[in-house]
Amino acid sequence: MTVADQSVRDRIMLATVTCIERDGMDAVTVRGIAKEAAVNSAAINYYFGTKQKLIETTLQHILRQEFIGSLSELDDAVEAAHGDLPTGLTNFLTEFFGNMLRWPRVTEAHLHDALMRQDYDGTTIREANVFFEQFLVL
Repeated sequence: MTVADQSVRDRIMLATVTCIERDGMDAVTVRGIAKEAAVNSAAINYYFGTKQKLIETTLQHILRQEFIGSLSELDDAVEAAHGDLPTGLTNFLTEFFGNMLRWPRVTEAHLHDALMRQDYDGTTIREANVFFEQFLVL
């Protein structure tokens, strides 16, 4: 994938987050995302195939980058707190919950199936379980 392709792809995903936050998950449309990203609808189809795949990819990206993070980020927070685990964990969780508050509708989209359908097989729950299983091994 070229740098230009990645830039368009990233713009589309950023526009998806913007549309979810502004309009809510149920009101997000390919046309609205395309307009927000300043691309045509065919670009969304080219990069993601379907609206559902675009939303899934975007939510996974946001989940990994902004919400759950990684154990290395927790390690960094503990190191920044001079090895003080409670302080490092507090700082890590403050950022985690800050991201949830910054994007409440994205958070809702991540947790929708678990909260509304008691479906715990989704990406968000699986990723959270992996993170916390690794955390417990520390």
